[in-house]
Amino acid sequence: EAIAVALGSEFKVYLPQLIPHILRVLTHDSSRDKQVTHKMLSALIKFGATLDDYIHLVLPPMVKLFDSAEVPWSVRRTSLEAIDKLSDNLDFSEYAGRIIHPLVRCIDNSPELRPAAMDALAAIVLQLGKKFKIF
Repeated sequence: EAIAVALGSEFKVYLPQLIPHILRVLTHDSSRDKQVTHKMLSALIKFGATLDDYIHLVLPPMVKLFDSAEVPWSVRRTSLEAIDKLSDNLDFSEYAGRIIHPLVRCIDNSPELRPAAMDALAAIVLQLGKKFKIF
């Protein structure tokens, strides 16, 4: 995280080597309570706009994390917060359908995650503007 923040946009050149490891953590973390995934999501927030070229790879596993009832509550919440914060720097309009429908399921089925899911949904709605009408 500290290196990404210190290097800023220059960190982007290292992402091709890191993306396979990031995806492995997001999809196959076997640590207790998915602690490594939790830390990876926090790091992804710090990466911010440098993820632009790789968001199509990173976003689906992030959505699966908050959409799965088998994932610990804290990791699900962090995934929602990461999507919320990354929407400030990245364009999610192309992936809106893949995010909005799982968000609505999360709002309906997980009362404890409702505030974080609503924040993420509001961030997506703000980003989409009038394009949100189709949803």
